Amino acid sequence: MSGEQLEGATPQEHRWNDSTRGDGQHMPADYDIVGYGEYVLRCRRALRWNQTMLAEKWGLGARQKGTISQIESGKRRVSAEDRARLMDLLLGELAKQPGVGDGLTRREFLKRATLATSATVVGGAHYFHHLRNLYVDHFDMDLARWEARLFDGHAHDVLEEALEKVERLQAEDWLHTDPHLAALTARVGSYLGRAQETVVGYYNRVPVASATYTRVVQEVLAPALERFPKHPDLLSQHASLLTLRITLQLTACHDDGDRGWYRTQLDQAIDQAQRAEDLRLWAQLQRNHAYLEAVLGRVDDCKRALEQASKVVAQAPPQQQKSLLGLLIYHRAEDKKRLAFNHRKEWPLSQRSHWAQSAIADFQESRRLLEDQWRDHAFTGHTEGHPLISRLSEAQCRLWTETDALAALREHLEEDLAPLAARAYPTLLPKLTFTTDCLNQLDDWVKRWTPHTTVKSPPPRFDLSGQHHRKR
Repeated sequence: MSGEQLEGATPQEHRWNDSTRGDGQHMPADYDIVGYGEYVLRCRRALRWNQTMLAEKWGLGARQKGTISQIESGKRRVSAEDRARLMDLLLGELAKQPGVGDGLTRREFLKRATLATSATVVGGAHYFHHLRNLYVDHFDMDLARWEARLFDGHAHDVLEEALEKVERLQAEDWLHTDPHLAALTARVGSYLGRAQETVVGYYNRVPVASATYTRVVQEVLAPALERFPKHPDLLSQHASLLTLRITLQLTACHDDGDRGWYRTQLDQAIDQAQRAEDLRLWAQLQRNHAYLEAVLGRVDDCKRALEQASKVVAQAPPQQQKSLLGLLIYHRAEDKKRLAFNHRKEWPLSQRSHWAQSAIADFQESRRLLEDQWRDHAFTGHTEGHPLISRLSEAQCRLWTETDALAALREHLEEDLAPLAARAYPTLLPKLTFTTDCLNQLDDWVKRWTPHTTVKSPPPRFDLSGQHHRKR
């Protein structure tokens, strides 16, 4: 195969086609050409692109669809650097479409892109051998396995594995000069934080996991983004980590004076989600804004923020509409729950019961819509809509709607939800304890009054942010 200039190609577009030495002899292949081509073909078909579309998106121009055909059939060699660019393009697009291209992983791509047949490799092949050893031989990560283990009682194992891997990755000399390695480190760091959220006590997890997210952003992503400011994987990981952090931090909000700081953090995360073109994160952050206003008792502001979130959801692809609507309804339920429990307002029991009853209906509707699809959202790093969290929140609302059946509610907390939390989501156990404490206080309040009582004192108020629990 000659190294002639491609018709219409720039020198930068041409460089990957230089498959000969200066003397015109073919260089030995430094990777599995046929296997690599087959993998490119599988990715393209999973994305439902034709060869012209791939040529355009890769920067070759529409006229070079024949070049794509030759690569896919194993008849044209691609340089190490351009194999990396093509891998980033295809896997980056697949990552934006959950459920599309299952089994098409970076690990397998790297295997096919770096299968050396000679002790002497050309150009950037040493770079790919390094990545192959790092990704495949030493780490052997299966993120889907971690996802399942987070919620099947093995979160402690995930935490230990993620901690060991992130420390090894951060020791790499290439961390700040290679965007793939930086993105991998960020993904592992996000799992470390999520494992901490799942294992550490509910009212202590905020400072612990938040510090992990902050460290990954500052020590891994910030330096990498300075060198590669438009790298899609880095932008996506940055937006995801900022969203994880502010979502967690909002659970600790309890004072009107903090509103400005939280809004600043939300705005920064929304900006990153828009740069990453991630509608799912953008919608979640708009829901977070509504949650912030609900925590502070700003009913009208909460409604406006939910309306904005609905507009973002409406922009999503049809295949994501159902799950995003389910998540929106789940957040609406959480917002109503926070209004029902607002400890700054001296609302009567009837008002709190109204908010709580409406929230219960929304929790049930969100679970019906989401079913198992909440796991698709969890794959992006977030646990909104988790059925156990939803069921516990619903039980909290029943404090206000079933004051005459608190004994049955206590039995539900202790015999149904507590064993599930201990096995699958241990960080919820302190939240269950707090809910039981609230139930006992409310029960005492109910028992002080007889059917003939005409004037009752206001019901007790409970701070769901758990500030007093953090001080223990």
